[in-house]
Amino acid sequence: MRLSKIKLAGFKSFVDPTNIIFPSNLVGVVGPNGCGKSNVIDAIRWVMGESSASRLRGDSITDVIFNGSSSRKPVGAASVELLFDNHETTLEGQYAKYAEISIRREVTRDGISNYFLNGTKCRRKDITGVFLGTGLGPRSYSIIEQGMISRLIEAKPEEMRMFLEEAAGISKYKERRRETSNRIKNTKENLARIMDVLEEIEKQIKHLNRQAKTAERYGHYKDDERRTAAELLALRTRDLDETTTDANLELGQRKTRLEAAIAQQRKQEASIETARVRQSDRNDEFNEVQGRIYKVGAEIARLEQSIEHAHELRERQTRDLEQAGQSAAEIRDHIDSDQSEIEQLEVTLSELTPGLEQARQSEVSSAESLQQAEDALLEWQLQWDEYTAKFNEAQQSRSVEQTRSEQIESRIHKFTERRKKLDGAKSDTSIEDFELTLADLTTQELRQRQARDEYKKHLADIADKIRKLREQDDKLTRLVDERRGTLFAAQGKYASLEALQKAAMGEGDGDIQSWLEGAGLDGNKRVAQSLDVADGWERAVETVLGDYLQAVCVSDISSLTEGIAKLRSGSITFLQESIPDNGQAVSDDTLAAKVSGVPRPLQDVLGAVRVADSLTSALAVRQTLDHATSVITIDGIWLGKEWLRVSRDENSEAGILAREHDMRRLKSEIRELMARFQSARNLLQDGRTRQIQLEEARESAQSDAASLFSEYSETKGALDAAKYRLEEAGARRTEIAEEAGELDTDQISAEEQLRESRRQFDQAAALLTELDAQRQILESRRDELREELRRVRTRSDEDRETVQKIAIQFESRRTSKESAAQNLDRMQSQLEQFETREREINEQLEGSQSPLKDNKAMLERHLDSR
Repeated sequence: MRLSKIKLAGFKSFVDPTNIIFPSNLVGVVGPNGCGKSNVIDAIRWVMGESSASRLRGDSITDVIFNGSSSRKPVGAASVELLFDNHETTLEGQYAKYAEISIRREVTRDGISNYFLNGTKCRRKDITGVFLGTGLGPRSYSIIEQGMISRLIEAKPEEMRMFLEEAAGISKYKERRRETSNRIKNTKENLARIMDVLEEIEKQIKHLNRQAKTAERYGHYKDDERRTAAELLALRTRDLDETTTDANLELGQRKTRLEAAIAQQRKQEASIETARVRQSDRNDEFNEVQGRIYKVGAEIARLEQSIEHAHELRERQTRDLEQAGQSAAEIRDHIDSDQSEIEQLEVTLSELTPGLEQARQSEVSSAESLQQAEDALLEWQLQWDEYTAKFNEAQQSRSVEQTRSEQIESRIHKFTERRKKLDGAKSDTSIEDFELTLADLTTQELRQRQARDEYKKHLADIADKIRKLREQDDKLTRLVDERRGTLFAAQGKYASLEALQKAAMGEGDGDIQSWLEGAGLDGNKRVAQSLDVADGWERAVETVLGDYLQAVCVSDISSLTEGIAKLRSGSITFLQESIPDNGQAVSDDTLAAKVSGVPRPLQDVLGAVRVADSLTSALAVRQTLDHATSVITIDGIWLGKEWLRVSRDENSEAGILAREHDMRRLKSEIRELMARFQSARNLLQDGRTRQIQLEEARESAQSDAASLFSEYSETKGALDAAKYRLEEAGARRTEIAEEAGELDTDQISAEEQLRESRRQFDQAAALLTELDAQRQILESRRDELREELRRVRTRSDEDRETVQKIAIQFESRRTSKESAAQNLDRMQSQLEQFETREREINEQLEGSQSPLKDNKAMLERHLDSR
C-alpha cells in the first residue's frame, strides 16, 4: 500500500482545490522557500490524526485554515483527502476488499474536525487504528521531513524503539494491549465502585428495615389515637347538646325583654322627631343672617387687599424710579471715562507707527544678509561633499584591493595543497573488483525478479478474481435485500387484504367459525372467492348480491340439517354447488354476462338484472322493465319498476370483489417473488463459497511470495549498492581529473588577478595623498563661513525681536481703542433705555392716585354696614 494522491482545499497556502500525485513509493517534495513544501507534509500529518497545533507550526488547530491575503478573502473551512493504493491488499480485515482507501479530514472555524473513511464519517481513533503497524501515521518514520535524519541519529533508546516497533509491525498489538489493559483497569475500578455501592445499599437496607418497624409501631399508635379521638368527640357532642338546651331557654327570656325595650325606644324616637323639626326652622333663620354677614365680610376683604396692593405697587415703582436714576448717572460717568481713554490711545498709536516701519526695514536688510551667508556655506558644503566622496572612494578602493590581494594569495595556496591531494587520491582509486561483484549480482537479481513477477501476476489474478467476486457479492447482496423487501412488502399487503376480507366475509364471528370448523366446512369457499367479475362492475355485483357474497358453497345442503341445531347464535348462508346449465343462454345486457364462476342458485338473480353505463341509460331501460326485472349502473345505482336503491355507505362489504381480485393477483406475484428471491440467495451463497476458497489460496500464495520477495529485496539491495559503489568509483576518477584541470586553470587566473590588484592598490594610495592637502584648505574656508553666518544670524534675530515687540504694543493699543469705542456705544444705548424707563414710571405714579382714594371711601361704607 502506498500514498497515490493528495487533495487539498483551503489548507494553509492551498486555498484553491489542489491535487498532488505521488507516482512511486519514494517521493521527495522540493522547491524554493515559501512554495508550500512543509504545508504538504503538515497536510499528511493532519489527516492522519495529528492533534498538536505546535507540530503543525501553529497556535491552534484552526490556524490550518487559509486566513486570507491582500488579494484573497479568508475561507471558512479546510479539507484534505489522502488516497492510498491498496491493490496488493496490504490492509487486512474489512478494508482488504478495497483497491483504494480514501481518508478525509475537514475542520471549520469553530474548531470541530470531522473524519471520513471511504466517504463514511468515523472517529479519529478509527483512522489511526487502520494504519497501525503499516509505517503510516501522524508521527511515523515514512514521512521524512527536515531535521528528521538528525533526530533519528541523536534519538534516545526509547525513541528509537518506537520507530523499530512501528517498522516491525507490532505497534498495533501494543496499542491493542494498551487498550485491553485500560479496559481491565476501568473494569476493576468499576467493580470496586460497585462493591462500595453494594456496601452502601446494605447499610441503607438495614436502616430502612429499622424505619419499617418504626412505621409499623407508628401505625398502631395512630389507630389508638383515632379511636381515642372518636370517643372524645362523642363526649364533647353530648356536653354541647346539654349546653344548647340551656342556651335556648335563656334566648327566649332575652327576646321578651328585647321587645319591651323596643317599644320604649319607639316612644323616645317620636319625641326626638318633634324637637328636630323645631330646630330646623331656627337653623334656616340663622343661615340667612349669617349669609349676609359673610357677603359683606368678603367685599371688605377684597377692598382691603386692593388698597394694600396699590400701596405695594406705588412703593415698588418709587424704588424702580430711584434705581433707574442712579444707573443713568453711573453710565454717564462711564461714557466720560471711555471718551478720555480713546483720545489717549489715538495719541499713543500715532507715536508707535514711525518706529514700527523703521524696525521692519532693518529686519528685511538683516534677512537678506543672512540668506547670502547661508548660500555661501551651502556652496562650501557641496565642495566638501564632492571631496568626501572622492576620499571615501579612494580609501575604499585601497582597502578592497588589499583584502582582494590577501584572498587571492590564500586561494593560490589552497590550489597548491588541493593539487597534491588529488594526485594522491588518483593512485588509490580501482574499479575492477566492483565490476566482477556487479556481474554476479546482476545474474542473481534477474533470476529472482522473474520469479517475483510470476508470483505478482499470480497474486494479481487472484486479487482480481476476489475483487470481482466481492463486487458481485455486493450486487447480489443488494439484489437479495431488494427482493426480500419486495417479497415482505407483498406478503404484508396480502396479509392485510386477507384480514380485511375475512372480516368482511364474516369469518371473524367466533361462534359461526367454531360451528363451521366442527362441521368440517371451514375450508369451503365463499361465494365472493369463486366469482370473476369484469373490471369496473364489482360495486354493481356487490350491490345486487349483498349478503350472498359471504355465503358458504357446499356440495349438498341436506347434509347440514343435523348440525344446524348446534348453532346457538349468528347468521350464515349456504349455497349448493351444482352443475351450471350451459344450455341456457345469458343475455349480454344482463349482470350475469359480467360475472363468471357464479353458483347456479345466483345465476337467475344476476340474469334478472340488466346493466346500463350511466343513470340516464338506466332510466331509459326502466320504462321497459316488469316487476321481476331491474336495471343497475356501473357505479351501483339499482332501479326497479317502482323502486330505486343506492348504496354509498363504506360498510364491511364494500370492495369485497375488488379486494378478492387483488388478493389473487398478489398471491401470484408472491410465488414469482419467492422464486426470484431463492434464486438470488443461491447465487450469493455460491459466490461467497468461491470467494472463501480464493482467499485461502491467496493467503497460501502470499506466504510463499513473502519469502521470495524478502530474498529478492536483499539481492536487489546488494545489487543497487554494488552499482552505486561502481558508479561512485568511476565518477570519482573522472571528478579527480576534471578537478585537477580546473585547479591549474584557476591558479593561473588567480596569479593574473593578484598582479592587477596590487597595481590598483598603488593608484589608490597616491590619490589619497593628493586629497589630504585639499582637505586642509576646505576646513579653513569652513571656519570663516561659519563665523560670518553666526554674526549675521545674531543681528537678524535682534531685528526680528524688535519688530515683534513694537508690533505687539501697536496691536495691543489698537485693540484697546476698538474695545473702548464698542463699550462707549453700548453705554449710550443703555443710558437712553434708563431715561425712557424714568418717564414711564412717573406716568404710572400719577395715574394710580385716583383709584386708591375711591377704594378707601368704599371700604369705610362697608365697615359701617357690617
